[in-house]
Amino acid sequence: MKIKMFMLGVTAAVVLAACGEGAVMESSKAEETTAAVASSAETESVSNAAESSESESSTAEETTVEASQATTEAAIALSEKVKMEAPVLLEGGSAELDLDQDGNKEKIQFTATADDYELTVNDVVTQGTGWSLTGEIYALSMDGSTVELLIPEDGPSDDPLIYVYGYDNGGMKLAGTLATGIHDISVADGKINCRELSNIFQTVGVSTQYKYEKHTLISVDLGFYKMNNTVTALMEIPAYDEKNGEEGAVVISEGSSVKILGTDNKEWIEIEDIASGKTGWLKLAPDTYSDLEISGAAIPSTVCFDGIILAG
Repeated sequence: MKIKMFMLGVTAAVVLAACGEGAVMESSKAEETTAAVASSAETESVSNAAESSESESSTAEETTVEASQATTEAAIALSEKVKMEAPVLLEGGSAELDLDQDGNKEKIQFTATADDYELTVNDVVTQGTGWSLTGEIYALSMDGSTVELLIPEDGPSDDPLIYVYGYDNGGMKLAGTLATGIHDISVADGKINCRELSNIFQTVGVSTQYKYEKHTLISVDLGFYKMNNTVTALMEIPAYDEKNGEEGAVVISEGSSVKILGTDNKEWIEIEDIASGKTGWLKLAPDTYSDLEISGAAIPSTVCFDGIILAG
């Protein structure tokens, strides 16, 4: 009996030991599994973080490259635009342009009020005054080999004017002025074409032309400047059949409709009697803007014609 009880005790002990060992093994396996999962999760997390960081870095690099390309493309576009026919606005009054086309870009900064302006090119400051300045600055290649800067103003009585600056030996030189609006300028075949007010007889716009040489604007004499407006003769007017011809060779009757064809912008005005189709010339009196010389006397054009256009 004692032997049986002993054997049962031994058996129970063996079973308990086996169960304990199994539990320990299962616990160990569970710990190993948990550790493996944790290790895998940690590895995946590190990998994802690395991939995310690499992706963000790549995106940042791409953004930087794109921004750099956009800046370069904008600079190239601006450099090409200023060589075209019309002035190009420098947004915000600042830009980098190769003004003398030596391969190095000049840094440009412009500020203005209604009455004065300051132009800085590579730290060299140029100051000036104006009348109702627009606050804008434009660039345009006037000769195809350099780039000029244009500063427009509206003027005292809507009489626009443009200050033209050329880059000369590291500084800015005032090349001249154009009595026109910024959008009335174009360049073709090395000539600057404008629309300006006539110098004599009437205050009307005429087509003018300039050339740009050695940082200076030079007026080109076109010989004839069209006007083409119609007036009415208030008196009988003896006209010339040609410039420096015979006065009275053509007679304009009082009440006639007359077309002002144009002027040489110096002293002669060509006219046409609309009814007869005859053309003739009128001579401007010396040292006057619009008085006509008729039979040796200076007579205001407004006494001769109704419909003459005069500003002010």
